[in-house]
Amino acid sequence: MKSCNARIMTAMLIFSAMSPVQALEWIAVQGKDSKQNLQIFLIHPDGTDRHQLTFAYITPDPRSPAGFNPEIWRINRDGSGLRLVTTTNPDNARSDGSFLNTAHDANAPDFGPGGWIAFWSGEETSWGQVWKIKEDGIQRIQLTSTGFLSRNDDPTWSPDGTKILFSTDRNGGNEVWVMDSDGSNPRYLTKNAAGPYPGDPSWQPNRKTAKSKKAIK
Repeated sequence: MKSCNARIMTAMLIFSAMSPVQALEWIAVQGKDSKQNLQIFLIHPDGTDRHQLTFAYITPDPRSPAGFNPEIWRINRDGSGLRLVTTTNPDNARSDGSFLNTAHDANAPDFGPGGWIAFWSGEETSWGQVWKIKEDGIQRIQLTSTGFLSRNDDPTWSPDGTKILFSTDRNGGNEVWVMDSDGSNPRYLTKNAAGPYPGDPSWQPNRKTAKSKKAIK
């Protein structure tokens, strides 16, 4: 099996091939295996039948500030079909197309409609932008763009797939913004109490309210 960072394989990726009813029967959680490697486990909502789904390990990379290069992988619910989604290593660009910073690391994926995945890409433990990519690894598109280094992270699709929430520190503080799913019309929504990094915003069932998961713990 190829090495990968289990930290970035989230429940949204695992459940991508599952129906809504099937997804409600399982919860994907992160835990450690017997060798203290981070893995993904599946468990029923009542706490029964917990079993390990991934058997991944981290390949150290001394060139990365984090010591490794996180990437986004996809896996089926039964543990089969593990494959890398973020197969390219592009750069983040300013709105004028000029180089901003490298985008070789990727995490915080969220599945949207039509096989699209919104995710963060940049330099782990540092700056980054929000991108989207098809689940087969093609059509990688940068959505957010700032003229300076900033953290734009934790994208979350709206239930109807037309908008994406994301957290950002582009104004010097932690904030929640929203934009159209193609990256257009970004606008400020609210300040975010999470820190030191931007929090993880989420859509509420009424489809009108957005809150930070970290802020409301």
